Amino acid sequence: MTASALPLVEEVALATVTRPTASALPLVEEVALATNCNTDRMIAFLARWAITSVALALAAQLMDGIWFEGPTSGQAELEEKLLPLIGVALILSLVTVFVKPVLVFLSIPFILLTLGLFLLVVNALLLMFAGWVADLFDIGFHVDGFWAAVGGAIIISITTWILDALVGVEDD
Repeated sequence: MTASALPLVEEVALATVTRPTASALPLVEEVALATNCNTDRMIAFLARWAITSVALALAAQLMDGIWFEGPTSGQAELEEKLLPLIGVALILSLVTVFVKPVLVFLSIPFILLTLGLFLLVVNALLLMFAGWVADLFDIGFHVDGFWAAVGGAIIISITTWILDALVGVEDD
């Protein structure tokens, strides 16, 4: 339960002790609504994280310049690369949430001038930045060069777009 829902829970507990049960029902419904809203957000976040993981795995598989350290085939590859993949997907998700809006805002003139194609450059730079952050944490994820990042950004964008449409993750 979240910290924002705790005062409501305390109020419901107090209401059930001091008031008749019927007057506490609106408060119970409000607590249930607040908890349900947070649960929906968590499910949406986990779905987006999983979608980003799949898209990143596909980009690493298809692009020569995007890769994870470790075995290149078999069960050992899956066992050794799964946690780094999930970690890099989390890094990429956080970079997309916090850094991308600032970059997009600062590059509005370029985006308008290129009819939106500059967003590919922004996404490529974000992928390269996520690779740099992953390298700081010694995760073993690498993006070799700008053009590999552009190709990876295209693959990740198309894959997340398709999977978002199939899964139906909605924005709040």
